[in-house]
Order: sequence, then C-alpha cells, then structure tokens
Amino acid sequence: MGCCVATLWVSSSAWDAANGVLVPQSKWRACKGFATNLAYITGTDANYVADWAVNPSKSALLNAGKSTVGDLEVACKSLVADGQIGEIYELAQKNEPNCTGCLRMAIYNISEGSLLAGYVSDTGSQKKWTCGKTMPPPPQPECPSETTCGDIKAAYRTNSCCGNPSAQFTMSGNRRLAASTQKDDLLSHISKEMKRAKAENSDVARSLANEIKSMMQDFS
Repeated sequence: MGCCVATLWVSSSAWDAANGVLVPQSKWRACKGFATNLAYITGTDANYVADWAVNPSKSALLNAGKSTVGDLEVACKSLVADGQIGEIYELAQKNEPNCTGCLRMAIYNISEGSLLAGYVSDTGSQKKWTCGKTMPPPPQPECPSETTCGDIKAAYRTNSCCGNPSAQFTMSGNRRLAASTQKDDLLSHISKEMKRAKAENSDVARSLANEIKSMMQDFS
C-alpha cells in the first residue's frame, strides 16, 4: 500500500512517460493569459458547467467514483485527441452539492501559438490531474521575467539619471534586469580597466591580461 501511495504522489516536475499519461495534483496553466478551452466534459451524474467552458458534454467515463489511475487513464485516452491535454478536477461540493466525487475534464491544445503553457503542481486539497492521450502533458516552461515601468522609474531615480544623461545606468538589488545587466557591467568594467592600464604602461596591461586569463581557466 505504501508503495502505491508513493507512486501516486511523485512530484509532477519529474513526471515522464514511464509513469503513465496521468500527472496527479497538477493543473494546466499559461505563463501569461489563459489557454483556450476546446471542450468541457463532466460525468453523466453532474450538471455544473463553468462560465468559461465551451462545448459542454457528458461522458460516463467521468462519473463519480471513477477516479482511480486506471479509470482516469481510460478517460484520457478516450476523450483527449492527439495534440491535446485534459485537465481533470473533482468538482467542489459547492458546485455539485448532491454529487460527491463528481468529475469534469477541460480540454486544451498542447501548443497554442506563442502561448507558453504546461502543467504546474498544485498540492491543494482539491483532487486534480492533467493528462495526454498517449503520453503525459509537458510541464510549464520557464516563464520569461518582465520589467515593469515602475522598475525602470525606480532605477532611473537610483542612478541619478535626471539631468545627467551620461551617468552609468545599472539595475541593482533584486530588479528583474539585474541578471542581464550585471554581466554587461562586468565586461564593461574589465574593458575600461584594460584600456586604462594599456594607456599607462603596455607591459602592465599585458601582465593584467595574463592574470585574467589564468583566473578564467578555473571556470572553463
């Protein structure tokens, strides 16, 4: 019994085809915006339809009680088409007060233009799964960070840019641009120091360059 429970609760971030087409305690989410719902299916014993759902229908494969891994994989392989994923939720009692364990499946395309979407882990108390037809759905890719106008405005003040157009500009602290600008700042600083050393003494510049090359070998 303990072995079976451990298998069911494997972290969804490490899920692969060897574990079946079903990823437990996961939901389908986009980095930004929402995936387009293609169909919404409940069991024949449920009547609740979400306000965002399209093409609602019913299937006995999602009737209450059919929530074992085997039952749900049968439902996924029967109801989900190639190139699609199914997101299954056990309906909340407030939406189906007379049906305990009723299920619904929302179907989405795996790929949708420039939308970055995939399954994410959700270990909340409500039971939920994502699945593909013949293989598990892909996890959500790394979402690109975004820099807000507020970030830029704060950095503008921090760098004393007002009335000082030649001031060096950096994004400090935990700002989202910090990772990319720190590399540029470092390379710019090295270049300036090398030029300064060369202008003062070419032998000193060559010695400094050799020291830098020697230090970099530890990271190559």
